[in-house]
Amino acid sequence: MDRFRPFLARAVSAAVLVGACCAAEAGPLEPPPGPAAPTMKTLAEVEARTPIHQSDLPLTIASDGAYYLAENLSANQNGVIMITITAYNVSIDLNGFTIDGTGQAAVASDCIRIESGVRTFGLTNGVIRGCGQTGVVSQGAFGLTYTIDRVQANQNGQHGMLFSGNTFGVISRSIAKTNADRGLYVTNGILSDCAAFGNGGIGLQVVYGTINGCISHSNVGLNAVILYGGVAVGTYAP
Repeated sequence: MDRFRPFLARAVSAAVLVGACCAAEAGPLEPPPGPAAPTMKTLAEVEARTPIHQSDLPLTIASDGAYYLAENLSANQNGVIMITITAYNVSIDLNGFTIDGTGQAAVASDCIRIESGVRTFGLTNGVIRGCGQTGVVSQGAFGLTYTIDRVQANQNGQHGMLFSGNTFGVISRSIAKTNADRGLYVTNGILSDCAAFGNGGIGLQVVYGTINGCISHSNVGLNAVILYGGVAVGTYAP
């Protein structure tokens, strides 16, 4: 038994040292003074955008900010504008959903209309279709700058997307198909990697700007036109 005593003594000493080490690293058990501060993020911090639901229609966006579709939308009143933009700075993420201007016993006039006071507008990632007039339109905005990316504007009663007047913007990676009149129309802007098929009027039209890497085919009117200055690069428009 005596021969094991040195080993036992060393084991006890090691255990004491480990306990002392752990005791030295442990913090106080008492909570700090004052009220406990929240540690979780609010919903607004996690998703700092405003959702748009079917029940919101017809909707006027009068506050600056970022918005997104939470579901597919369809017209619920005849002859109205589904979404009207009046705030200065607005972006909408379609989130892969569709704004359908044709609902049950109702056809909207415009799917999205941008009014004169708007200064910046962005739209991305979804489908705009079936409105009686235009999918996305800005005709009275002065000094508006906009970006449109990955949006399809199909089967609208007049135009797919129309930005006229003193507006400046870029439409990229977007498609206009089987609209009754123009497909995509911009002034002071760029059409990049876009396509227009089977529209009743001009497929792609730019006034002062550039058409780059686009295709315009099988439109009843002219396939691609640039008026009053501009250039077409890498674009197929027979």
